[in-house]
Amino acid sequence: MSSIKLQSELSYLASLFNKDIYLAVKYMLNDFPWKTQVSKAVLKSVDGGNLYEWDTSTLNSVLSSQMMEEERGAFIELVEGYKKDKTKAEVNAIASSMFDHYRNTKIADTVTRFSENPQLLLDKLKEIPSTFSGADGVEIYPLGSKPAQELIEDELGDLSRVFPTNFRIVADATPYKGYLPGQVVMFCSIPGQGKSAAMLQEIALILTDNYTKFHNGDTDKKLKVLWLALGDLMKFDFVTRFTSVVTRENYFNVVANPDKYFTEPVRDLANQLHLVTIPSKKITTQEIVDLVNNGENYYDIVVIDYDSNVKTKEETNSYDAGGELYDALSEIARPTNGQLARLVMVASQPKVMYWSSEHIPLEGAGESSRKQHAVDMMITMGKANGPRPCGIMTVAKSRRGTSNAKSPYIMTEYGHIELVETGKYSLFKQSVA
Repeated sequence: MSSIKLQSELSYLASLFNKDIYLAVKYMLNDFPWKTQVSKAVLKSVDGGNLYEWDTSTLNSVLSSQMMEEERGAFIELVEGYKKDKTKAEVNAIASSMFDHYRNTKIADTVTRFSENPQLLLDKLKEIPSTFSGADGVEIYPLGSKPAQELIEDELGDLSRVFPTNFRIVADATPYKGYLPGQVVMFCSIPGQGKSAAMLQEIALILTDNYTKFHNGDTDKKLKVLWLALGDLMKFDFVTRFTSVVTRENYFNVVANPDKYFTEPVRDLANQLHLVTIPSKKITTQEIVDLVNNGENYYDIVVIDYDSNVKTKEETNSYDAGGELYDALSEIARPTNGQLARLVMVASQPKVMYWSSEHIPLEGAGESSRKQHAVDMMITMGKANGPRPCGIMTVAKSRRGTSNAKSPYIMTEYGHIELVETGKYSLFKQSVA
């Protein structure tokens, strides 16, 4: 009997006795670099069948020649643990972990085998898949197999994780009265018209409410936001804007004396907002995905400000580039690595023909119509003449609610986007800066 050296491999083997996990990873099993004699003996004994159909006596019989009684009992106990029902998130996490082990081991074995032939080594490495795909194990889901609440918990965690909004037309556009995790929400306006301000205002509200319930009430796990500022804004700009929004102090006063208003309570709140400032066209879509997925923090919300400043391939047209980015944003919003769904906000500009429009419709999103199809919610902010940005805010799309709710808005002196009545809006447009 050979000794057991790879405990992780035995864990992966044990997980295959769960039908859902097996179906998710079966496409890689024939090529999986099994190292232990236990794994090889068990898989050889399957002989065209399925491990998840084995009973304990069958497993015990196969293991009797490979393991001592104590080891055998421990492994069977591990198998029984995996056989219990797993959530979709748990299945995805295990399958992704198994893929990582598969890929890392394949790379190491390939490097060892072909190290003396660099060109062949490069060719062989290219054959190893770079990302996990369970295409051959696509879930076929009987729609009535679980209660609605259980399904919600599998995908979203809990509807108590709905993020609040400052804007009544957004709240009224959804049955949840806010933003549902797993959504991609676009804010669309011309430069300087308030889309970044609106997103920052929403983030400030969410952080101020301190939704520790998002992490099962764990007060040590505060909600975290990742904001990718792609362009020419500096950290100082975000400090002053965030401070003005939170304190409701005139923005010019904050800029003139930031230390006076960027107090410890404001700083504590700001620490939950993690900022990345990158010049335009210096980060790719895949790099954004990697940054979110591979960092040490789980982010409840990710903000992209703004989409056209993401680096694309030179040969890629605007339609395909828009689709590539928004597909990636959907992946970030609804991760397949076992993490909870998160909210993604993205700033975008409208088509040139709408740059002077007081109201921007759904078809007004610029560059790629694929954006309109990919997003779950689209909020537009048109332009009217006024001392500060103002116009009509419209919920142009709400996938799980109602669309086309409108309201006039103005930007206040402290950087808030405020929905106002028609009378106040008309007076604001007529006023002098």
